[in-house]
Amino acid sequence: MHDVRGIVRRAAKAKKDKVEIKPNSNEGTIMGVPKELYENAMTYPKCLSVDNFVRFMFAPTCCYQLVFPLDKHIDWNQVIKRGL
Repeated sequence: MHDVRGIVRRAAKAKKDKVEIKPNSNEGTIMGVPKELYENAMTYPKCLSVDNFVRFMFAPTCCYQLVFPLDKHIDWNQVIKRGL
């Protein structure tokens, strides 16, 4: 959650300094992160859920993230190979 807390701190500092936070027109990001992650981060700590925790426990990553880049199609051959 280091990244999420960092986004929240930067947004709070910008609000305190009365700086408007606008999406980047080239990348479509806000503060260098995808809009979905930014919107989720602004609800911290309410954005933490049991579903996210269970997913992290089932498929741990090096760092916990709210938004994972996932493919729309599951390659079951790869799942079986990696499972074995």
